[in-house]
Order: sequence, then structure tokens, then C-alpha cells
Amino acid sequence: QTINNSHYLDMKDPRSMTYSVGLQRKLANNMVLTLTYVGSSAANLSYLDDINELPLGLGKSVFVPGTKTLANTNSIRPYLGYGTIQEYTTGANFVYNSLQSQFRKQFRGAGILNTSFTWSSARTDANNYAYQPQDSYNLRGGWGNSSYNRRRILSESWVYPLPFWLGGGRWYKEAFGGWQVNGLAQIQSGLPVNITISGDQAGTGDTNQRPNVIGDPYTGAIVGGSQILNPAAFAVPAASTFGNAGAYDVFLPRWINVNSSMVKSFYFHERWKLDVRVEMYNVANHLSVSSITTGSFNGVKTVNGLFVSNTANWGAVSGTTDPRTVQLSMRLNF
Repeated sequence: QTINNSHYLDMKDPRSMTYSVGLQRKLANNMVLTLTYVGSSAANLSYLDDINELPLGLGKSVFVPGTKTLANTNSIRPYLGYGTIQEYTTGANFVYNSLQSQFRKQFRGAGILNTSFTWSSARTDANNYAYQPQDSYNLRGGWGNSSYNRRRILSESWVYPLPFWLGGGRWYKEAFGGWQVNGLAQIQSGLPVNITISGDQAGTGDTNQRPNVIGDPYTGAIVGGSQILNPAAFAVPAASTFGNAGAYDVFLPRWINVNSSMVKSFYFHERWKLDVRVEMYNVANHLSVSSITTGSFNGVKTVNGLFVSNTANWGAVSGTTDPRTVQLSMRLNF
């Protein structure tokens, strides 16, 4: 029997702390620079432990007495008669540190330019409340990048009222003057992903194990434009061992997006106003990678002189952001 929903009888209350200190400096009458350190930490976080997991390598090394046949995994587990016993417990930790900066400049005519940059580091040994570590006897062995941390984020936003033909009068001034251009551009590091192998190579009775890293995951024998990880940079570990790959140590490509809009209000006889708004999302039509196939790695093979994963589409793009989208809205107020 497998038990996949139990909990430790003495679970601790999770706790978290946040702390920050900032400095703001006025550079001129219309410019402000802000620098802030922001940090947080958490302890006693929940994770999913397998209390019936075999010690490393035991399942690959114990033979049935008097034979040369490996023992059945379930027959040598700590709690006989049961398979996996997944138990919610507490004891995981999380640490976040960041340097956040912002530069803001205000122009005549209500124009605004805002630039923000964040450098951050988030580390944890349990990325969610039901996270199961590679080795239930060594939670700290999975200490690594948080699955939702982006190390660097550059954000630029602007509001720019077009300065010409503001008086109106003639038809072309009424039509093309008085528009306001808004925008938001964002460039940020890709999210980390966890590389796992297929099967139970370590002999613990569980899966969710990581491979060995033997090369640069981002360069080398990469097949096709949609494959962004090099399968030859990874290898299946030897029997009864865990791989040397860290948890969430591989990152997706950087994420780029620019959104923009143009807005204007047309007035008719003081009582009527028509608001026109043209919005464009992903202006450059740049499809940023949102996910790749990284699970069930089981070695590589050679095809036409190139290394290809034995797992179909492994390391290839499986999801991207939405393409360019344009929408027009008109609202009549009276």
C-alpha cells in the first residue's frame, strides 16, 4: 500500500520575517533616486517527506538470501507492508535578499519616465508546501534556487503627452494632436527549472532524482531551433548514487516584453466626451520561453553525429508567451 496524505504529529507553526532599509535622494526638482534593500526569511515551512524511503543505494545492493536476485524494494523498506508513505512535515527554510533601485523623472506636461532595477537571490529547500526532496534523509541536500525567483529585473515605464497641435481648431489638429503615449518594457532573467531523471537510479524506492552535470547545459550539440538545452551536458548517475545537479540550477532564457498604448479624449459641445484607446501587447512580437521539457531524462544517443536525448523533445521549448495582440476601445461619456 502507498500512503500519499499523512502528516507529522508535531508540526511546527511556520514563521516569516521581512526587513528593509532604503535611501531616497532628490537629484533635481524633477528627479528622484531610490535605493532599497529588501529581505525576508521563513522557517518551519511545510514539505512532503517519505518516511518509508530506503537509505541511499540499499534497494540496489540487497539480494534475496541464497540467490543473486535483488530484493524487492517494498520487502526491505523501514515499514514493511507499505510502499511510499508521504508525510507532511515542517522544517524547510527560505531566504530572500534583494537590492531594488528606482529612478523617476517628471517632465513638463505631465510626462513621466520611471526606471526600476532589481537584483535578487531567493534560496530554499522546499519550493512549495508539497515539495518532495530527492533524499528524504537529507532535506538540505536540495538547498538551491527558489523556483519562482528572477535574479535580475529591469522595468521601464513612461507617460508621454505628444507636445504638438494641442490647441486644436483645424481637423488634423483635432485628429492627431493631444494624444498620450504610455508604455511598459520589462526584461528579466528566466525562471529556474529542475532537471530530473526517469526511474529510481539511487535505489531509494522513490523517483524525483537529478542527473549528473558533465558540461555546459546551454551550448554544444543542440538539435533544432526549439531545443535550448544540450542533452550531452547531462548523464544518468551510477547505480546507488544521486546526481551532482543542484535543485533548480538550470535557467530558462531571459524574458522580454514591451506593451504600449495611445489614448485621447475628444470633446463635443461640453457634454459629450469620446475616449479612444489603442493598446498593443508584446509590441515586438517576441515569444519569450515560459517552459521547457525537463523531466524523465534517461541518457543520450547519437543521431547523424549529434547527441540527442533518449526522451522525446527533452530540453525543447514547450511553452511561450502570447504573440502580439492589438485592441481598440472607444467609450462615450455624456
